[in-house]
Amino acid sequence: MAIAKNANKKTIKTTKTKPSTKQPLSKFETKKEIKPTTKTTTKTTVSKTNKIADTKKPTTKQSAKTELKGKFAYYKTSKGNINFRLKAPNNETIAVSGGVGYTTLSACKAGIESVRKNANSPVEDQTLKIKTTLANPKFEIFCDKTGKFRYRLLARNGELLCSSEGGYSSKEGCKKGIESLAKWALNSDIVNDDK
Repeated sequence: MAIAKNANKKTIKTTKTKPSTKQPLSKFETKKEIKPTTKTTTKTTVSKTNKIADTKKPTTKQSAKTELKGKFAYYKTSKGNINFRLKAPNNETIAVSGGVGYTTLSACKAGIESVRKNANSPVEDQTLKIKTTLANPKFEIFCDKTGKFRYRLLARNGELLCSSEGGYSSKEGCKKGIESLAKWALNSDIVNDDK
């Protein structure tokens, strides 16, 4: 019996010396009650794992964004001028350059930069009975001779930068075309589309 008591005293002594000075042990505490230290370590490990996982996720999203890009494809017309088309990643034409075309490639690229700069301009709806005239730069929604909705983008000086390639059967479709232009114009590549 005396040996067992001594063994118990040793256990209590080692238990009292092991924990930090933050929480003194009572007479009835045993080694098993020092579990919070183990749980805290586990939580820290989990949070470190989550941080590592979180830093990997944005990289995947960023690579997905860079894969989908529109493009400004420039080409020479039969008269020798240079025009451009803005195409979505699925190769659908969103907009075409306005006017008769540019005389030089540098002028065409300046026109593309102007489209990018003004891609988020306000929209003026010219199909309404009561029209509100907005200052340039702006998009204008209008009806063509066949009754289809179209849009055009005007620069600050009123020059036509680009317009929808075809007409839309609904005004909502035309507005979505403008949203598509704003989405894909900003980071589109400029490529040669001469055949």
